[in-house]
Amino acid sequence: MGQKNNMSANEAWKALIEKYYILDEIEKHGCFHINASQIKEFKEPRLMAKWDSTDALPEVFRKNKINILPNSRSSYVLGDFLLYEKIPELKEHVTQMDHVEIPQYESIDVNNIHSEATAMNVLALSGMLDNFLETDENVSTFHGRMGTGNFEFQVNTHRNRKIAIHVNNAQCEVDGGFENHSSVVIMEAKNVIHEDFHIRQLYYPYRLWKTKVKKPIRLVFSVYSNMIYRLFEYGFTELEDYSSIEFIKAKNYSLQDTRITWEDLIEVRKKTKQKTKDNMDETN
Repeated sequence: MGQKNNMSANEAWKALIEKYYILDEIEKHGCFHINASQIKEFKEPRLMAKWDSTDALPEVFRKNKINILPNSRSSYVLGDFLLYEKIPELKEHVTQMDHVEIPQYESIDVNNIHSEATAMNVLALSGMLDNFLETDENVSTFHGRMGTGNFEFQVNTHRNRKIAIHVNNAQCEVDGGFENHSSVVIMEAKNVIHEDFHIRQLYYPYRLWKTKVKKPIRLVFSVYSNMIYRLFEYGFTELEDYSSIEFIKAKNYSLQDTRITWEDLIEVRKKTKQKTKDNMDETN
């Protein structure tokens, strides 16, 4: 057992794929269902089934174009699913971003925002979220782990076919849930930069809260890094289609004060060594 626990996730998945003929099953049936006890034969399921970006996937998954989704609290489904959404490239220079002034709180240091929770607190109290959503009084009302309830959906695959998935009270986690006068907002927050993100992080909470509230639901993906917030809004054009994710808008905010004042220019001039006419002649 100790030797198995020392296996990497990639090695463990290689062993599982070989033992249960997973590639053959996906080829024949479009997907393969596996439970937590089977995964645990080689490694703890919690270390084997949550890959928030494609660069975190085990090599054997990338090589064979396999992805994994939870469909209950103790089971998963494997297939050649297309589960990730590429994050738009950052092209805007920091000097062109909206500068955000943070209220003075002794417990907040803008130079030391290392956790997703702190990043979200700053996002809310600074007014960035209100500005991005163009609506005031976004109040934090829910967050944390919760059961998804039961629902079905379709998902696109590398083989250009749709696979039906049934979810029976899987677990999802909401980083931040807000409500304002016109909508409910579900936020997924990251403080590490990746090229893409797992759509499940928005879709599963969306399906859950769609059954709980009557207001429209808005979905926000937030990335904080190096004093820059990048906010993205997404939606789903079809409720029961995981792959119908749609990019709506994005905006960048900076905690750095990049504004140049007249006093700044004077200070720069004072520190700049002026060449005299004689000096210029000597260098020519």
